Amino acid sequence: MRFVRPLELREMKAKKSASRDNLTPALKAIGALLLQELNEIFSVSAIDAMRAHDEIELRPISERTGPFYRHLQPLRKDLVSLLAGSYRRYFKLALAHPEQTGGDAHNWA
Repeated sequence: MRFVRPLELREMKAKKSASRDNLTPALKAIGALLLQELNEIFSVSAIDAMRAHDEIELRPISERTGPFYRHLQPLRKDLVSLLAGSYRRYFKLALAHPEQTGGDAHNWA
């Protein structure tokens, strides 16, 4: 009967001379995604802004605030949501690379 001896593996360590810069491509990807999402929001909101302008222009001055805020709120909500999503991506990136971001993920993000 033969016994199989367990194989002992040495712990893998990165070479100290090797510079691993995984942060730069991730930063570029987050920036590109943010720009794409902003372009989508602004292209849709431009049409909505024209509709809001037409609606507001036809109303008496005392009734203009309602349509203004009705059209402004969805845009504001989308922009705040986009900002929070981008912060979340940067924060996760900082947590994944503490040696390159300094250790304080909140301030770095």
